[in-house]
Amino acid sequence: MNRKRIIQVIIIVMCLILAFFLINLGRKVYIITAFVNKTKEYNNITNFYKKLAIDEKYSTEIWRNGNIAFYQMTSNDGTKGIYVCDEYSWIILDTKDENGNVIKTATKTPREETVLQPLVASPFYAENLWEIIRFANFYKITTEKLGETDCYKFYISDREQFFINKDNFLLVREITDLTDTGIIEYKINEISEEELKEPNLEGFTILSK
Repeated sequence: MNRKRIIQVIIIVMCLILAFFLINLGRKVYIITAFVNKTKEYNNITNFYKKLAIDEKYSTEIWRNGNIAFYQMTSNDGTKGIYVCDEYSWIILDTKDENGNVIKTATKTPREETVLQPLVASPFYAENLWEIIRFANFYKITTEKLGETDCYKFYISDREQFFINKDNFLLVREITDLTDTGIIEYKINEISEEELKEPNLEGFTILSK
């Protein structure tokens, strides 16, 4: 093979590698852009239920309808609830101390101290194309099935990865150094005002902040 032929082969190989890189990058940019845009749409929704089940013993549930919401965190020690309405919030504890004694308190706090959670907490923030391209270079994006849900898997390491639903681009699961959300459950536009009535605090010690 003469030198000219070798150079031609090298150029063809380099072009193929570049084409593969650009196609893969374009695919990842498309997926990330769709996820970012859908997340913005979802976070305009203020009527939803969401459950993060870290494992069988630890879970977080959120009910929200407009400016009224209830958060419930469940663990081995009991539950912690936060009820939020227009004027104030209640922090409600139904737990046990280290000696096994039951603690039932409800603390009233100013409304502005509690921030209402959006439907989707995005794992990353991207406002423009260059930021999206930067994330596309960081993440390996493959497809994987979680339960019955077909997902895109965003992967950097075993301790930094997340999954989004291929059909509706909702966040399905997030794994970081700090936590694993488990598979996230959603209900959208199904929460009635009746479900978010102020909780019955009978039997609780009432505190004021």
